[in-house]
Amino acid sequence: MKLLVCGGAGFIGSAFVRVRLGAGDEVVVLDKLTYAGRRENLQDLEIAFVHGAIEGPDAVARAIEGCEAVVNFAAETHVDRSIAEPDAFVRTHAQAHEVRADEPGAAAHQQPHRGTPARTRWSR
Repeated sequence: MKLLVCGGAGFIGSAFVRVRLGAGDEVVVLDKLTYAGRRENLQDLEIAFVHGAIEGPDAVARAIEGCEAVVNFAAETHVDRSIAEPDAFVRTHAQAHEVRADEPGAAAHQQPHRGTPARTRWSR
């Protein structure tokens, strides 16, 4: 299966990427590489990487092409950051889901998976 892993360069996301690669999946990682996401977390892994934000329609369109499912680990964290930059939290946590839902053709195929530990996962 070809998966898009949003936030896949973070600590938890990169661990998930390794598990899925070990299971034989093809993985595309979309990450904007801020304070939590590090390219080094994906070193030596055979993945496709798209540098961009989950709330960016162009980056999402490039990353999602050909993917059968989306797993989202992209998140803003740390309470102090939420106070200093509340708009970043709204963009990442709320607007990003709207962007993915608006991806052409996605709405007809989005079915939430039950029991998935990631925040949101849709099959395409």
